[in-house]
Amino acid sequence: MKYEFTFVKKRRQNKANCLILFWSNFLTLLFISFSAFLRYFYENLNSLRELFFTFSLFCLSLNTSAQRLSLTISGNSDFESKIIDSLSHNQNHVNAKSLLSEVNLMSEKLTKIGYIENSIIQSMKVNDSTFNYLFNFKKQS
Repeated sequence: MKYEFTFVKKRRQNKANCLILFWSNFLTLLFISFSAFLRYFYENLNSLRELFFTFSLFCLSLNTSAQRLSLTISGNSDFESKIIDSLSHNQNHVNAKSLLSEVNLMSEKLTKIGYIENSIIQSMKVNDSTFNYLFNFKKQS
């Protein structure tokens, strides 16, 4: 019976020794890997700086946007221009689709306040980023 007990005791000691050996090897490999990383970082510091600055420039360029389009809507007369000015509209747009939807929205607003027969007389591109639209509408119904 005493012999069996010592066998179990030695078996437990072997397991404990295996665990200690495993963790010591693991930590040694971890330290070697970390020291290799630090050595690589120190040796390639200039290339890492270049990579950092390139990445920074890329991130900053994401914040920039394309050319903005400007919209000017006016009426055929001073009275019509005052009515259009009283209706709020967005003058700066990101793309042409947004600009055209704003013009259609202005036509809908004029229809809602009673100018059912409103029309666009002229649409003119002043330069690459500025558009003028001239509205004409008849008497309010």
